[in-house]
Amino acid sequence: MTKVDNVTLTVARYFKEKGILVSTASEKTGISASVLYSSVCEKPTRKLRADEFMKICVFLDVDPHRFWCTARELSQTGA
Repeated sequence: MTKVDNVTLTVARYFKEKGILVSTASEKTGISASVLYSSVCEKPTRKLRADEFMKICVFLDVDPHRFWCTARELSQTGA
């Protein structure tokens, strides 16, 4: 099983906090719902690829650095 990175976990938390539906994100990004679900569900099992991550950031209108900085903070605190 692949260890999910902190950036993917941060994106997954963002989806949950904002109540973003996988089906909506899939429709707007062109990423299949099954791929998205495995990366942004409550307990992700799959890392986001770079192209998927960027498509999600565009869809969310969020600077990618926001997720990276949050993920970095998580890794420093061991959360």
